[in-house]
Amino acid sequence: MSSYKFYAKDYKFFHRCFYVNIIGAFLMGVLSVNMNSNVWHIIIGTGFIGGLTTFSTMMTQGEQFNSFKRSMVYFALTLVLGIFLFIVAIHIHV
Repeated sequence: MSSYKFYAKDYKFFHRCFYVNIIGAFLMGVLSVNMNSNVWHIIIGTGFIGGLTTFSTMMTQGEQFNSFKRSMVYFALTLVLGIFLFIVAIHIHV
């Protein structure tokens, strides 16, 4: 039973990383459209959003999946949805 709890806990963490990265990609798109100052763009983009997103954690955790297929699906979904939401944010001019 304890191994199940450990797996469920890790699985939730993977979901949290996924959602944080997707939200960060969307925020970076919003920032790209709405920032006039390059200095503030760098400070907020690199400092805040870079600190918010966990792409390095995603890469490390993706290796921890028991299956190569699961790892690739996780990476692909994160990257494709992140790029998609970045483009959506640029086009809707939030």
